[in-house]
Amino acid sequence: MSAPGRGYRQVFYQIVVTDTKGVISWDSKKINSGVSLNIPYSGTALKSTTRYNWKVTVWDQNGKAASATSWFETGLMNPDPGL
Repeated sequence: MSAPGRGYRQVFYQIVVTDTKGVISWDSKKINSGVSLNIPYSGTALKSTTRYNWKVTVWDQNGKAASATSWFETGLMNPDPGL
């Protein structure tokens, strides 16, 4: 989040993960937290070799929101060590 001056801080965040059809895999809902790293995924099990979109929204102490989106793809996810 960019801010015009000093003293701005994240107060809330929300993460939404969807598949390419728009089906929500995870919606963290609006969380009252300044944490911005290492947030564990808590949605439905991800499918192998699948593309997912994510959107993160953060709010500052004045209620102003900023959002960003991107995507990721999962790998084969086969636990067989012989492969």
